[in-house]
Amino acid sequence: MPAPSDAAPPAGAGSGAGPLIAAIGALVLGGAMWIAVAEFDETLRVHARLEYEQPELTLQAPFAGTLVNLASQGTPAEAGAVLAVLDAGPIRSALAEISAEAWAEAARIARLEAEAAGRRPVFPADLRREAPDLVAAETALWAARTEEEALRQRLAEVEIAQADHALAALIEREAAASEALALVAAERAARAPLVAAGIVAERSLEPLLRSEADRRGDRAALGAEIERARAAGTAARLRAATATEARRAAILADLAAARSARARAEARLPALAALLGSAEVRSPVAGMAAPLRGVATGSVVAQGQPLVRIVPAEGGLLLRARLDPAVAGDLRPGLAARIALPGAGQSGRLTGRVDEIVTAPATDPGQLDAGTLEVTIITDRPLGQDHGLRAGQIAEVAILTGRRRVTDYLLGEMAP
Repeated sequence: MPAPSDAAPPAGAGSGAGPLIAAIGALVLGGAMWIAVAEFDETLRVHARLEYEQPELTLQAPFAGTLVNLASQGTPAEAGAVLAVLDAGPIRSALAEISAEAWAEAARIARLEAEAAGRRPVFPADLRREAPDLVAAETALWAARTEEEALRQRLAEVEIAQADHALAALIEREAAASEALALVAAERAARAPLVAAGIVAERSLEPLLRSEADRRGDRAALGAEIERARAAGTAARLRAATATEARRAAILADLAAARSARARAEARLPALAALLGSAEVRSPVAGMAAPLRGVATGSVVAQGQPLVRIVPAEGGLLLRARLDPAVAGDLRPGLAARIALPGAGQSGRLTGRVDEIVTAPATDPGQLDAGTLEVTIITDRPLGQDHGLRAGQIAEVAILTGRRRVTDYLLGEMAP
């Protein structure tokens, strides 16, 4: 029996190892070649918050007052729907008061215009329709004032007529006195030659001389009375004219004051009407109402106080992430992103892109720290509230910041 060491090797023992080694070598070579050319995506993974594309709106109280109605939490609202109602009673009262003031001044203006023109008042149709009592009152006042003025004028005419009559009587008396004086003077002149001839005694002239002196005195007194009478007549006419002018001036002054008062009242009406219309606080857009904390029906609110928040129904959702600039790397608008929506499984895996990057200023009044980046990501497929999503949910976002060769990565990892 031959020794084992002298036995021949089994047939085909050397031929099976060669292919295996060759296969392993091929795999190693292929892997080396893949590593030499292969690339992979570099991503920046962030958590982004779902936010409404249109910002929430806060509706404020247009004026101070009491809330008589307020929409409840979660109330759906169409555009123009009433979300809050303020007690407008004080405004209605002020509006009625100012409107009544404006109508009263309009009626007064019509009456004063008639008095200034010396005619019957003509009241506008809307004034007669809206304020008939004012029209009746101003018409009665016009009639009374017109009658009063007519009476004053009649009295003035009587006073002037009396002055004229007295003056005429004095002038007539003065004429008679002058005639009597002329007769006495003529008689004295006729006796003078007789006295000079000694036919008639000189004593006979004395009564004529006394009579002539008396007549001259009477005529002088009557002349003074005539001047006084003329002055009285002139004064009466002046008083009448002055009273007429004073009345007209007073009417025109009252008319100017009435027009000014009416203009002031009418200037206030539009603002009050607008304020009255704003008592119903309406939603500018369709959305969901959410009353603010501390505000309820019956609350007394100040002007400008926030009342209710409206979350717009129209418009989609977007994602916003906040991160430190130190980890941002080559982050820039336009980079592609892969998005995993919360609780949506495979259907919630979407693509999108970086839309905007904002750096918070050092004095930012919001919630961002100074220097923080706020990154806005929008999806290629619009997101709406009908997808079962809501603002505040968190999504995982992988932003593709670039591509890198595998060899570069490995060499970088092995570098000391």
